[in-house]
Amino acid sequence: SNEVTITPTGEVVDETDTSATNDQTSTGALPHNIADSIELTVSNVSPKRATLSWKPPDEDANVEQYIVYRDGVEIVTQSDTEFKDKGLKPETTYTFSVVAIDDTGSFSYSSNEVNVTTIAQEEIIELGKPVNLRVTSSQINEVTFEWDDPNDGLGIAGYNVFQSTSDPFTTIKFVGKTKKTQFTIEGLTPDTTYRWNVVAFDAEENFSPFSDEISVKPIELGVIDQATETPSSPTNDGSTTTDTIEDGGNASIGIPKRATVKNV
Repeated sequence: SNEVTITPTGEVVDETDTSATNDQTSTGALPHNIADSIELTVSNVSPKRATLSWKPPDEDANVEQYIVYRDGVEIVTQSDTEFKDKGLKPETTYTFSVVAIDDTGSFSYSSNEVNVTTIAQEEIIELGKPVNLRVTSSQINEVTFEWDDPNDGLGIAGYNVFQSTSDPFTTIKFVGKTKKTQFTIEGLTPDTTYRWNVVAFDAEENFSPFSDEISVKPIELGVIDQATETPSSPTNDGSTTTDTIEDGGNASIGIPKRATVKNV
């Protein structure tokens, strides 16, 4: 019960026992002012990956960040409501949960825990490099090119396209991703030589070697200079490279890990 004391001067002093509250704070308990808990779902489970997604707990909660836990250990803090965990092992069970943090620093209750078992690692199909890269149409500031599927549809999830205006093909820029064997580049500058090549990737982000390079110089409407060259291949062996990659240079946009264009 609450206990108060009235001093001789008429001041009221609250002498309620607050030890329980202090004990809770001292053990690191967190406030839970966000009204609703989070409903967590998991999809796209593969041997080494799983996608976690959830909805904000309350429209009025002013959530700023989410903490994602794997097996009770924090693995990331972010503002997005989706997270792709790429650090898993095949045929292993993991437990995931999420906690929200609002703009006052208050924490939500933990989401439901979701148990996920990754699937077995299938035999990896070696990806050949895309072949027969060729221009199929050209305008003054736009080029469309195609290539042939090196694996006859087996194991390929898509292709990443890279562009360069340097000679040789030493400074490259990721310009797009496609599931088709065709890609259109817009916004080109006339009388500028562009070089492109393509890398195939599978569902686990294993990458093929670079395709042969195609060199195109839009001159005027419907007229092009076209040549095909064989560039250096990407390397995954960790060897030293001397060339430059712009806008990334990592597996998330299609550059193989530790791979650039290696001088040979």
